[in-house]
Amino acid sequence: ELQRAWSHYAETRDEYRAVVLSAFQEVEDGLAQTQHLTTEAQQQQQAAQAALQAQQIALTLYTGGLDNYLNVVVAQVAALTARIADVQVQTRHLQGAVGLIRALGGGWSTKDLPTDDQVLPFNPLTFTPPTRAEEHKPGSTQSG
Repeated sequence: ELQRAWSHYAETRDEYRAVVLSAFQEVEDGLAQTQHLTTEAQQQQQAAQAALQAQQIALTLYTGGLDNYLNVVVAQVAALTARIADVQVQTRHLQGAVGLIRALGGGWSTKDLPTDDQVLPFNPLTFTPPTRAEEHKPGSTQSG
């Protein structure tokens, strides 16, 4: 009887230890992933800004008659691709933060979720192009 009790105690202790070690591993993995994605997000944001600057330069050269429109389109595609990659990294970063919060024992309820108006405060199909003055101002960015 005593041997059975000690065996049950040892089994329970080992299960508890495995759960605790697993929880520590999840938190450590979440911290490492969040740190990695923070760095990646900063680098991708810089790349997107550089692509937008290249787009603006190509547009300026085209409007000045020094370059063809194909280079403008190529720069716009590169800027859009960089922006899409930036948003994807930001999404992964937020997902990692949620995973870290979950690993730390956090949670949330549906009443804390944002409403549709808070998530999408405008119609994505509504587009107002910039005015002519805004297109040619130095330092202005255009998200093509």
